[in-house]
Amino acid sequence: MTFSTFSFVFLAALIPVYYLVRPRFLRPYVLLAASWVFCYFLHYMAPRTLLAVSAAVYAGGLLLGLCVEKGPKLLSRCLLFLYVILLAGSIILFKKSLTILNANVLTNPVLINSLIALYFAAGYSYYIFQSISYLVDIYKDRIRAEKNPAYLALYLSFFPKLVSGPLERYDTFTKQVRSLSSLRLLEGRRLSYAASWMLYGYFLKVFVADRLSGYTSTMMSAPEGHARLTLLLVSLMYTLQIYCDFAGYSAIAVGTAKIFGIDLSMNFDTPYLSSNITEFWRRWHMSLSSWLRDYVYIPLGGSRKGLFRKCVNTMIVFIICGLWHELGMGFLVWGLLHGVYSVIDSLVRRRKGGAADPKTAGAGTGNAAGNAAGSAAAKTAAKTAAKIAGIVVTFAAVSFAWIFFACPDLDTAIRFIHLMLVPGQGQTTLAAEAEAISLYGTKAVLILIGAFLTILMDLISRWKEKQFPVWFMEIPYGIRYAVSIAAILAILILGIYGPGYNAGKFLYMQF
Repeated sequence: MTFSTFSFVFLAALIPVYYLVRPRFLRPYVLLAASWVFCYFLHYMAPRTLLAVSAAVYAGGLLLGLCVEKGPKLLSRCLLFLYVILLAGSIILFKKSLTILNANVLTNPVLINSLIALYFAAGYSYYIFQSISYLVDIYKDRIRAEKNPAYLALYLSFFPKLVSGPLERYDTFTKQVRSLSSLRLLEGRRLSYAASWMLYGYFLKVFVADRLSGYTSTMMSAPEGHARLTLLLVSLMYTLQIYCDFAGYSAIAVGTAKIFGIDLSMNFDTPYLSSNITEFWRRWHMSLSSWLRDYVYIPLGGSRKGLFRKCVNTMIVFIICGLWHELGMGFLVWGLLHGVYSVIDSLVRRRKGGAADPKTAGAGTGNAAGNAAGSAAAKTAAKTAAKIAGIVVTFAAVSFAWIFFACPDLDTAIRFIHLMLVPGQGQTTLAAEAEAISLYGTKAVLILIGAFLTILMDLISRWKEKQFPVWFMEIPYGIRYAVSIAAILAILILGIYGPGYNAGKFLYMQF
């Protein structure tokens, strides 16, 4: 979904059609038609690529399933390898098409139109990864090849997750699709939960992320002349922006899908409260992390072949993760940084796990009762301090890496870091800069309120050990509705709008 008038009109029109259609077994087909209409309105050329991929993967799944059942293992392995190479190669072609079109170096109209069809293939990387997982699962005999082409097409094109995920597994998604005929509109509290997820997502997107984007997009593209503290502040603002933008989209997707009786995967779980980089990647873009683990890291050998191979496999996974976003040196460095972070984290935790505790080794039993309470309190305090330190270090490392992700190229990222860390001449003061870029008064207060509320919601989620929209549905009725009305008013009155501003665009739509 996107934040636009079309999205709301589209959703308002689809809901009654979906629940009134008879017979009910046609509901998956209604969702498929709606998804293709949604794809068409994103760009009229996008459905062409989606249709080609869906047809190719459907045929490949049937052929691969037949080979797995009746053919030699070598044949099915070769067929899978061919499909994976073609699908992965098409992502490279897609990424290259962006670069070529942006360079404006082509004159052949046929080639230009072909590249445009790729360029506007909404959600291309997402449904290609899902296509690969579908074929690999057939090869591994985890699922059977889908005989109904509409079900496979819906899996790839389901509109809430089309443009930016989450990445779904075929068996989990299709089991829900096959039971849609028994779904009722006012069943349980499903619509209330859907509204909670969507309100949470739109608040993160419109009130927090979009307010920050006006500052980050300009200064991360042209850092020269800005104060060091301003650049540090901007890097932190981008760290918050990309989280609220992408987590906001994911929450909207989850809420929208719930309206139609489909539970999508959670993509975020308080990642900036992680105490190490391994935990961060278990909580950030969780559907991509688990996909890379299951379809890249484990097939490479995972951690089963020794420490060195584990480190190599980790680096390969993060290089792929970086280049999946875009074929550029900045994204490569971003992936390499996270790979290095993860390797260091693995080595540190491995060393800690193998070391004896000097405080307990050879300890006697004397004074045990008298010292137990003090010892327990000291250990708890030490663990808390270590965890807080881990959160701060992990957040700083992740925020630093985001600079390579946010800047338009590697040279700009290096200049940004140099200007942020090294004192230089010609740099203005933070106060003067705040005045120049209008980061003061009400605007600054709203940014601080957005940051505070985001942190508060994450702290509540971690404390309650459940997603914030789920916890929100458990608080008293009166408080819940008062907060909901306040959030809606904040979005409508204080959200970012205006000429030339595209409220419908999410950061991860470009990937």
